[in-house]
Amino acid sequence: MKRNISALFVLLLLVSFGLAQTAKTATDLEANLRKHVEYLASDKLEGRRAGEPGANLAGEYVTAEFRKIGLRPGGDKNGKPGYKQAFSYTPVRDPHSQPADPTSAPAAPNAKQTFNVIGILPGNDPVLNNEAIIIGAHYDHLGHGGPGSLAANSTEIHHGADDNASGTAAVIELARQFAKEKKNKRTIIFVAFSGEEDGLFGSKYYVNNPVWPLDKTIAMINLDMVGGLNGDKLNVGGIGTATEWSALTGNANDEVVTPVKALKGNGGTTFATLTGAVPRFTLQLNEDGFGPSDHSSFYGK
Repeated sequence: MKRNISALFVLLLLVSFGLAQTAKTATDLEANLRKHVEYLASDKLEGRRAGEPGANLAGEYVTAEFRKIGLRPGGDKNGKPGYKQAFSYTPVRDPHSQPADPTSAPAAPNAKQTFNVIGILPGNDPVLNNEAIIIGAHYDHLGHGGPGSLAANSTEIHHGADDNASGTAAVIELARQFAKEKKNKRTIIFVAFSGEEDGLFGSKYYVNNPVWPLDKTIAMINLDMVGGLNGDKLNVGGIGTATEWSALTGNANDEVVTPVKALKGNGGTTFATLTGAVPRFTLQLNEDGFGPSDHSSFYGK
């Protein structure tokens, strides 16, 4: 599956960090995002069904990226620090029913073995670094179809470029930029969840086995299906779950594109003049904290 996902990714990431929108910055970021999505949505990974070899390869890929970025391992491996948070589950329900409250039965004969990938970037403020913000996305998809698929009887690979190689790629690059800038006051926990398509099992396991105290976790930002842009419409859910979200979202949207007019001064010097902020997206806002993705597990807690 091929989609022109890079423009939206680059735009959101550039805005997140106030980066100068130079050609090189955009080109490097686009190349990274495209590399991630093209691998995660490749035939080799066969649709990344949780518990199957393709999903395991996807998880290993995210693990390698977190390690290269220099994030602190947030999982556990044989009693030692690692990036993987392993768990077992048995799909028991419609994966996208609401509200999300999956139950796990790891002892069942058809239990799946899979893992979340967790990397931690410590905060720089001596007080606020005790608080954490989670930025997450699920890396699994539907494999060759079956339950939860719109083509349940198909045996073709469901590549999942948008759902959710796109969100996974965005998490990786957000982690890279935050680690490069080193300006985060609070600790940031980056999580790539597994088992989302079968019933939000990875995020449910995390909130029951958090690597950071939940009472010190002040927000969870979920990136799911951020690769497809229909016109200029951008969906943002959970606006009603905190008083700050509405204003933050509106301000960020207004700052996305500020038209710049280049002028020639005396002696040929070039300078820029701002002509006013213009909203980049038509925001589709939803106040509900529940929805068919991993943020529901956190909101439920």
